[in-house]
Amino acid sequence: MGVSLNIGTEQRSEGGDWTSGPLLVGNELGAAPSGPAVELVGPGGGDAVPEPAPLPAHPQAPMAWRVLFMVHDLRTDGGAETAVACTIRSLRRAGVQVHLAAVCAQGTSSGLAELSGLEPRFVKVFGADEVGHLRATWRLWKYLRRHRFHVVHSHLELANLLGVVVGKLAAVPALLPTAHSLWRHRSGRRVLVDRILARLATRFVVVTPAIARQFMEEDGIAPDRMAVIPNAVETERLCALGADERVALRKELGLPAGGPLVSHVGSLREPKRQVDLIEAFASVHCRRPAARLVIVGQGDLQEELEARIRRLGLEDVVTLMGFRPDAIRVVAASDLFVLSSEREGLPVTLLESFAVGTPTLSTAVGGIPELFDGGRYGVLVPPREPALLAARMVELLDDPELRAQLSARARSRAVTEYSENAVATRYLELFEALLPPCGTQ
Repeated sequence: MGVSLNIGTEQRSEGGDWTSGPLLVGNELGAAPSGPAVELVGPGGGDAVPEPAPLPAHPQAPMAWRVLFMVHDLRTDGGAETAVACTIRSLRRAGVQVHLAAVCAQGTSSGLAELSGLEPRFVKVFGADEVGHLRATWRLWKYLRRHRFHVVHSHLELANLLGVVVGKLAAVPALLPTAHSLWRHRSGRRVLVDRILARLATRFVVVTPAIARQFMEEDGIAPDRMAVIPNAVETERLCALGADERVALRKELGLPAGGPLVSHVGSLREPKRQVDLIEAFASVHCRRPAARLVIVGQGDLQEELEARIRRLGLEDVVTLMGFRPDAIRVVAASDLFVLSSEREGLPVTLLESFAVGTPTLSTAVGGIPELFDGGRYGVLVPPREPALLAARMVELLDDPELRAQLSARARSRAVTEYSENAVATRYLELFEALLPPCGTQ
């Protein structure tokens, strides 16, 4: 069944904040009235800090569906993969038989399978990067026919394309490719692939209404061809992280127990714009010398960012920590989490920061303005504006009351809307709406 959209007008107030209209829950994406924007809001209005929300009850599948999740490879170095693992775990607990397939054998990691809790017999690697796409396609077709899956749910471009095309040839009843990112400028190839997917798929799953809006406006994809289902995070575990993590991690990093700590998690790539974050923090440090910044992630820009830190004289206050499987502990230990990207969909790192109760500051890209709902759940700045990013960091670090309000609201929203159980319920409703009543092919 998924999530319906209210499509209205998106606007900024005189102060630069985003304002938006209501989210509606129903069977399909609603038809678009005259306004262009797809808008999402959080629970309730006013300034009151909500009571902690109870965890949604765990759903149960009405029948034993067989679902194949398809990804590019089995590494776990991205938010999409983390969200996939969360959804797999919850659907398995609901009684769905889940298999996991990787299109490529890139690297040797089986981290995604382990994170999903799947036994090796439920995991398949087709190795398109080693045996060629044609042979991998043939292997995939035989695999789909042998296991008679009810659903193929794919993620990221190559897996989406193979999952939908080969799934169609194998007569899989429900084909669900997923779009995780909002692209400001898509290549001609990507536009073509997206349009093919929308035509052949049963539903095109998008993780935020902003992506649905782009598909409607730029590709003419009808609302009833899409389903908005957000990424999931492990809220039950994350909400349990508390003051002990803060003390332990600060001690591990050799940081003062009470000094302001700002964190960022993301791959070190151009779209994440850590260069803007570092430039902004140079200004923050001048005004708040006790403040520290830690950046968790790895990528091609490592050396460039190290050089920028040295050039700005920030070696003692900015730390590039590299990849950490426990990155969320860093976020939990922080006073403020900052995202500086110029392109995003619905970032899992932001949802995780909501769950651990760390207040958030982010650029207004992708689905983030909808997620923050005009400042109720976090603070927005335009992308590529280091001076404004610095000003907002200082304001938040100087206002513990505002940080506490943002933290409480965001944590409540994470539990009610983005928990494993909440997202699994939406998927089960979508499966039930798309599959035959008997649940068989």
